[in-house]
Amino acid sequence: MLGSGDRQTENWMRSTEFNYKEKFRGWVGFNIPVSHRITAGCDMLLMPSRFEPCGLNQLYAMRYATVPVVHKTGGLRDTVENFDPFAENGNGRGTGRLGLRFLHLGSTKLHGKD
Repeated sequence: MLGSGDRQTENWMRSTEFNYKEKFRGWVGFNIPVSHRITAGCDMLLMPSRFEPCGLNQLYAMRYATVPVVHKTGGLRDTVENFDPFAENGNGRGTGRLGLRFLHLGSTKLHGKD
């Protein structure tokens, strides 16, 4: 996980990395080469931006075949189309709830709870 901003989320990233070194890595701050390596190696990219006039990370994710999961705002709404496996179209997933439920589910899996 890579990012900065909300202090509570940054502290959660540090704590989770400390407690689950084999399963989780949290980079607080931003580093362009590291962000590309992380994005290229992910299955999904969570972008819970409240405001995103354009957004490039979701475009990088799609280039690396990483599924973007985004909050439907600004440029994210314009560039990420919900994937429909039956129609075989779309390129990601948009959410109106800032992806917080997704984070909770990921955290639950990390702790070994299903």
